[in-house]
Amino acid sequence: KVAAFLSLLRRGRPVLCSDVDTVWLADPEPFLRSRAAAADIAVTSDCLSREADANKRGDSRRFDPKGVWFCGHNPQNLYGVTFNTGHPPTRLVSRTASHSPSPLLTTATHYSGVLFLNPNPRTLTLAERWHAKLVAPTDDWHLEDQRAFNILVTEAFYPVVAAPPAAETGEIVLAANRSLWLMPLPAGLFCGGHTFFVQQSGERRGCLNVHITFTEGGVHGKLWRLREAGLWGLEPEQYYDEGRYLSFRPPPVPAGPLPAARVEPYDECVARVARGEAPPAGAVGWWSPPGSESRCVKEVRQYDDKEGLHGVTIQEGIAQSPRLQAHLRMADRYLVALRDGMAAAWLLNRTFVFPQFACLCDRSEWPDVMPTCRLENSDLEFPFRCPLNFLLNVHFMQGIENGLQGRRGLPYREHSFLTHPWLSRRLRESRTEVRFRSDAPSAAAPGLVELPRGATDAEVLAALGPGTVAAGSAVIMLSEAEDVLGGFEDAATGAYVRSLLDQKVLYGSWCCSRTNFHRPGATAFYTKPAELPLGVRATAVREA
Repeated sequence: KVAAFLSLLRRGRPVLCSDVDTVWLADPEPFLRSRAAAADIAVTSDCLSREADANKRGDSRRFDPKGVWFCGHNPQNLYGVTFNTGHPPTRLVSRTASHSPSPLLTTATHYSGVLFLNPNPRTLTLAERWHAKLVAPTDDWHLEDQRAFNILVTEAFYPVVAAPPAAETGEIVLAANRSLWLMPLPAGLFCGGHTFFVQQSGERRGCLNVHITFTEGGVHGKLWRLREAGLWGLEPEQYYDEGRYLSFRPPPVPAGPLPAARVEPYDECVARVARGEAPPAGAVGWWSPPGSESRCVKEVRQYDDKEGLHGVTIQEGIAQSPRLQAHLRMADRYLVALRDGMAAAWLLNRTFVFPQFACLCDRSEWPDVMPTCRLENSDLEFPFRCPLNFLLNVHFMQGIENGLQGRRGLPYREHSFLTHPWLSRRLRESRTEVRFRSDAPSAAAPGLVELPRGATDAEVLAALGPGTVAAGSAVIMLSEAEDVLGGFEDAATGAYVRSLLDQKVLYGSWCCSRTNFHRPGATAFYTKPAELPLGVRATAVREA
């Protein structure tokens, strides 16, 4: 790749390169011809905050003027830009940093998801050094093109100094031992995976390019993120035209104060309990374990255990994070709703469309997310509409559409499917709403079917299955799905559906309170939903 760059630069050609896991949402040429024209090289960074990235003059009091993790490329910064080599980031504390709020803060990061090179002598010199470093013999098996680029451009990088063309704006800085004019591309235009898929919930908001970083699940995880955001355009022609579907509206986050970022300070809690006063808003709520009103928790600072793993145990993490407690409570409710909603879709032989869920805690393979549930200095707001992999292992769902033991499976679609602009008119307009009632259902209305709460498979089929008016609808939307089914009177079918869902869907976890998520004590596993009654037990529910 770098050899190709050199060949083009030597011919006086500018180079624009983007990784295969990026998506262009708009033409970047107007930006590159104006704001990037004075730079030698422009490159994307792993910056998690639009606001931090735009804080070129250090005016915002939200950020430490000495540097911001992942966004430490602004003038006068002393640390904060981090390596990203395609593996978990190499984290090295900057020797030049006079301030390091976290032992995980590192030297510098520019990742070459999008790279723009202007053909001039400074750029050519850097490209020649880059190529030479890659072809030279080395024992460093991590040394691929991105890491080599970072090593070169961050020589004598700190303190960051604005380059002459951008003395006022700070958009271009000196790099590569002060020999290169480098532009870290704006995080609000060249959007990383966390910014786009997590903070913006897949909304474009001015992004020119999206790099599918901060995504678990390998290739399948990345493809799913693209589908959720409506950015995958290679589906078969009939994908948005044909089929019959079922989805549901997920349980909402309860109204009222949201969980606080941290537990009530221990000494303040002890004094409050002694006075017999109620806890402050956000300290205790629907998410809290019983007795939390009078239980005071000391916040545990992250530490290295005897195996050298950094962070806190998952038990310590849950105890000191109200947001994580709330996230786990909602995840358990979502799994119950998925149990019933997906079972109904299988019964009616419909493709299941996942809803989009609201989350209350970010996730990371590093414990930086604890205890606030927000990656340090990101712009994430709570609750947020999260990617499905915050709840399920989406890469393990593959195959559920094929079924087990020769029986049919359950096809599925991403949450954005039913609102995609390519969706056919029939799928947009042919819909039936299903409501569940604890009292007697009322008279039917056009486009509406009511079922008793706790309906069995027999009742679902009788109201929505073959031969019913609802069977002709392209889309059935359940107004809710949490604990709406009463069981399977057909015991064999019920056991099969449960086995299918157990193997492919009804498990998940939150990660991570400490490094090395493969070790016990770093991950919180969601509660598997109870099994629905089968056979005569389900019939008894219906007849009760």
